[in-house]
Amino acid sequence: MDVLALGDIGLDEYLDEPAPRPGGCALNVAFALRASGVARVAAAGPIGDDGAALADLLRARGVDVAGVERLPGATPRQRIAVRPDGERDFAGYLPGVLAGWRPGTAAAAAAREAELVYVPTFDATLDLAAWVWGERPAGAPLALDLMNMTDVDDAFVDEALRRASVVFAGLHAERDATRIERLTALSARDGAALVVVTLGPRGAQALSGGERVARPAAPVPGGRVVDTTGCGDAFAGAFLAARARGEGLAEALDAGARLGARVAATRGAVV
Repeated sequence: MDVLALGDIGLDEYLDEPAPRPGGCALNVAFALRASGVARVAAAGPIGDDGAALADLLRARGVDVAGVERLPGATPRQRIAVRPDGERDFAGYLPGVLAGWRPGTAAAAAAREAELVYVPTFDATLDLAAWVWGERPAGAPLALDLMNMTDVDDAFVDEALRRASVVFAGLHAERDATRIERLTALSARDGAALVVVTLGPRGAQALSGGERVARPAAPVPGGRVVDTTGCGDAFAGAFLAARARGEGLAEALDAGARLGARVAATRGAVV
């Protein structure tokens, strides 16, 4: 299978470090797909004058960068603070050249033709996600990540579950109980996407056709959570790779959990 990770290719600016690290959900998922054995992975999205090294890094990992567009301006940046327990807090997002971006010729062709397209979905990419599901052939596999769902309204969620084949969401078991219940109900509708809800240390669930498959979190190598930045992206990439290999839901959830745990054991969003 060839997979396109489309959206934010950016820089993670840790408040306690002098230089940014590579980041952005599209970049992170592309790395996770390659680390999970997917041979043909492409990334597409805009980078600014300060982002040339990101394209080089993707290329070095075996990711096709034909759809990475260098534009005048700033590469998207996420400011991050890491707590002593390893949990991260987002301290401000600067979309830079991602704001209002639409794919150019190469990226648009890849979005239409790739066997599977993954799009992270938050305030800066809502219109991009809608563009993708309008451009993809009917029934073509599409994975959308709704993140913590704070940037999407009910109408968008309904449409996402109708248009996509897989929908991810990273939620809290107690605080987001209402959201989880709604996703469970939506996933039971005919033709609805498979919904995967990650719950941090509480593991993950796959919701489909009224059925729920739940798996625990994987142990973090070394036993200590260093930084949870990028764990959800790693999970998504590994899950999609496992499903592409024909593995069942439980096995795919376990694969996602293992790679997410590896990322949690290190500083930065990628391993």
